[in-house]
Amino acid sequence: MIIEIDQSGRVEYTSKPTVIAGYNKKWQRAVMIPAKDKRQLQKIFRQTGQPRIFNSKVFAALIFCLIEKNYHKITGLVVDR
Repeated sequence: MIIEIDQSGRVEYTSKPTVIAGYNKKWQRAVMIPAKDKRQLQKIFRQTGQPRIFNSKVFAALIFCLIEKNYHKITGLVVDR
C-alpha cells in the first residue's frame, strides 16, 4: 500500500498548528500538533544545541505517528512538496 503524505501548516511556523495527513483509495488518517507544543519542542531543541534539526525531526515524528499502526501494510510513502 502506497500512502501519499500532505502537510498543512509547516512545522517551522510555530504560531499555527501542523497537520500531517496520509491517504490512498482505502486509507485516510491525520495527526496534528498544536502550536503551543511545537514551541515547547523548539525550546528543547535550542536548549540541547540542535535547533537546525527541529523541523525535520518533528516532521518525521509526525509521519511515524501517522503510520505506526499500519506500517506493516505500507510499501511506500509519497511526500507532497
